[in-house]
Amino acid sequence: MMAIQWSPMIANMQITALPLGLWTPVLEYLPGGTMVRVTAWGMWSCSPQLACGPDGHRASFISAENCLSKDALVGALICKVGGGTADVKGTILPVGSQLVFSVPDSGGSLFMTINDEIEGFDDNSGALTVNVDVRPKDAPARGA
Repeated sequence: MMAIQWSPMIANMQITALPLGLWTPVLEYLPGGTMVRVTAWGMWSCSPQLACGPDGHRASFISAENCLSKDALVGALICKVGGGTADVKGTILPVGSQLVFSVPDSGGSLFMTINDEIEGFDDNSGALTVNVDVRPKDAPARGA
């Protein structure tokens, strides 16, 4: 079995539940095909009644259907590759406490935020801490 050789890119970055736009910029550019590993921990809230960790809240009065990502629990950490801080363009992925993914071929900036309704961000509070590691597309694996 081959182990992945990860290169640390971001250590202990705070992702606030109340960003200036919809998304917090994390990395300016990731080339297509890059493998990315995100790990997250801490507590934040998408309403005064819904404190949760990066995996989100299982029993929410907010519907995930109305949130930035329909594929993640309300309050979960989500990321996107591409687009900007104020839009929902790009590829949006649920992160939770850990995610490994391959950057789409077009590449792009990496952003993170809380999965909430766009009009619901004003009562958010707290922050999560994230680490981001990468493995370039053509980097060799090492023997395990």
